[in-house]
Amino acid sequence: IYNVGYKMRAFYAIATAVATDSGRGFSVRNMGIGYYNNAVLDWFIIIFMVIGGINFALQFNVLKGKIYRLYQPEFLLYIALLIGGSLLAAWLLIGQEKILLNGTKDGVFSGGDALRYGAFQMVSVQSSVGLSNIDYDKWPYAIQAMMIIAMFIGGMSGSTASGAKVIRIYLLYQVVISKLKSLFRSGAISRIKVGSQEVDINAVNTALCYLLVVVVVASPGVLTYILLGIDPETSLGLTSCLMHNTGVGFRASGPLGSCAFLSYHSLILSSLLIMLVRLDFLVFLAFLMP
Repeated sequence: IYNVGYKMRAFYAIATAVATDSGRGFSVRNMGIGYYNNAVLDWFIIIFMVIGGINFALQFNVLKGKIYRLYQPEFLLYIALLIGGSLLAAWLLIGQEKILLNGTKDGVFSGGDALRYGAFQMVSVQSSVGLSNIDYDKWPYAIQAMMIIAMFIGGMSGSTASGAKVIRIYLLYQVVISKLKSLFRSGAISRIKVGSQEVDINAVNTALCYLLVVVVVASPGVLTYILLGIDPETSLGLTSCLMHNTGVGFRASGPLGSCAFLSYHSLILSSLLIMLVRLDFLVFLAFLMP
């Protein structure tokens, strides 16, 4: 970080490097990464944020020279989602007004700037890092919706990234395709596979239960925030960022805000949502079983 075109003191360099891992996201600067306003630094951080959302066992195998291990559905889907989301966000940003984290208007997004900032925020939310380098709260609603979806999806299983995990989304897709085929081929026997390996039905059911629990918890979470006097957009963003441990919210809890506005009861709800995701929803519910 010291040699990417912006010289930092050792403390700031170490603190920024540690913050690029999934689940971290705290910057030592009030303006976050946007304080440095350095394109090379942003791209370096993007690379490490992507790595943070990759399965640790897969990283270990690659370091041992087993590059072929990268050819697996979850990794390919993870990279495809990051690239696709970044390119779509960049396309939607081109020509939009660029507002920095200090509130300064810096013209409009060029193609290069749109790709840089769009990729940074999309990778940041999906890898659960939660860093910000610009005021994304003023971006088109379509990009903000994409960011919330990326929070929900999250990184790969076996990483510190939160979210539902890419493998569960892949299994859900496989289940839907299997059921659609059975509608037209009633006698066909379909099996759920990840790559060439067949997945046990119990593992599939567990993944589907997890996704259902996330929806069941998120819906009353958003409603409760609204009943406590918080506007719907802030409530949705707050629930998403707390449940998926991204640290990136919208409106009152956006890049220029914090959770300081929350009331006593809102703080209790927020703490509960954070504990749910860190303990794992299914494990927490198991404790409640008689």
